[in-house]
Amino acid sequence: MIKNNLKNMICGMCMAAADSVPGVSGGSVAYLMGFYRRLVDAVEGLTSLRLERVRPHVPFLVTLGLGWAAGFGLCVSVLSAFFKQDIYGASSLFLGFTAAATVVLLSDREVRSGWNVRRVGCLILGAAAVCTAAQFGVISRFTFQLMSPDLLTGGLLFLIGAAAISAMILPGISGSTILLIFGLYVPIIDAVKSLLQLDFRYVPALMFFVLGLWIGITVFIRFLKRQMADHGTAVKFGVAGMVIGSLYAIVVGPLRVHGYGGSILSLSNFQPLLFLVGALGVLALELFKHRSEIKGGASKLKARKNPVLLKASFRRPLSLGKRQGR
Repeated sequence: MIKNNLKNMICGMCMAAADSVPGVSGGSVAYLMGFYRRLVDAVEGLTSLRLERVRPHVPFLVTLGLGWAAGFGLCVSVLSAFFKQDIYGASSLFLGFTAAATVVLLSDREVRSGWNVRRVGCLILGAAAVCTAAQFGVISRFTFQLMSPDLLTGGLLFLIGAAAISAMILPGISGSTILLIFGLYVPIIDAVKSLLQLDFRYVPALMFFVLGLWIGITVFIRFLKRQMADHGTAVKFGVAGMVIGSLYAIVVGPLRVHGYGGSILSLSNFQPLLFLVGALGVLALELFKHRSEIKGGASKLKARKNPVLLKASFRRPLSLGKRQGR
């Protein structure tokens, strides 16, 4: 039990690290580490607000949430300064993480064997949607005043929060990428950091944002689960396209950060070492997933050979099998 809880906390910390940086989402980390479907089921149960649906997921959600909160608090404290002092180093790190995750997503068994015109269309559509949003963010001159938000700012914070949480739960583009596109990444990071330091000046703005997060995930999680059940492989292609598009969003991201004079990430300011660190982070997650799968296979084999364990395994409720997407 302790080992399982510790594993869930580590998974939560890894998700928080991904959620707090532009690139790939915490959903991507859950996918890479092999617990994405469990996460979707748990979040759907939580948003239903029905005790009988929430109860089975409480241990998992509590330990995962504790790890996520600890990881996010640590990342916010570090990233706020890092992103302001060396935005090109931070962007190189995010680019490495995202590029490696793109390779992993495209090497998925269903994706490798599922290429057709319709799914390629989903891939292109996903990439085009993120690139278009990123370009809109570049040409947009709207700035957010989080200290004393008016109704328009509050409404935009609500909508962007809903979009960000929807992206965050997908195994693809990060919610932080959405914030970066609309010039909200550094302001929200600073607001959360101030709140952790018991500075409550940004609370009204954060309330609009958090309300958007809750409404967004409540609505989107049901839509996502239905689409995954009916069109699982097509969804994977669309998500892979969004991750590819987020590479462009990261490259032009510095244009939306005040004080960098309109310079994108280029060969002159690109930092290969940090790019490699980001890519190796994804490789570590993929190795973790494979080790977990090997251990899980070994446990099942041991249960088949041991009549007592086999009998106990039959008492467990059967989980829904993975349906093949169209």
